[in-house]
Amino acid sequence: MCTNELTVFIASEFDWEMRSKAEDVATVLPTTIEVAMTLTKRELKDDPPPCSHGALSDAAFEQKIYHIHLEKGSFKVEGRTTYGVNPTYKYRMVWDKAPYPPLEQWNAKRAARACSYWERNDFYKGQIEDAV
Repeated sequence: MCTNELTVFIASEFDWEMRSKAEDVATVLPTTIEVAMTLTKRELKDDPPPCSHGALSDAAFEQKIYHIHLEKGSFKVEGRTTYGVNPTYKYRMVWDKAPYPPLEQWNAKRAARACSYWERNDFYKGQIEDAV
């Protein structure tokens, strides 16, 4: 999903398939996998409310191949918020390129530039409580 304040730019499902062979993927972290993903025009049924797919060009809905590196450790995330919080997480997922459409695949370029979604290729889970 791509949002900015109360505006939703992308709120759609995607199709994906594992391209790496199961026997080639490590069962412990770190590991790297290859997936094929296609952003669809199927809208989410619950939250957020449906959005217009006109914000993206047809090229944004073509299948793309990604290499995703999965890690376990202690990952401090800095510079993501404007209110000075820098959380630490237990898991990190780093994509070779952002899973969001690049700028040239946006029809709504002004909105896309506001958040530069195509620059985000790292995602985190499992926040570790910071010591007080």
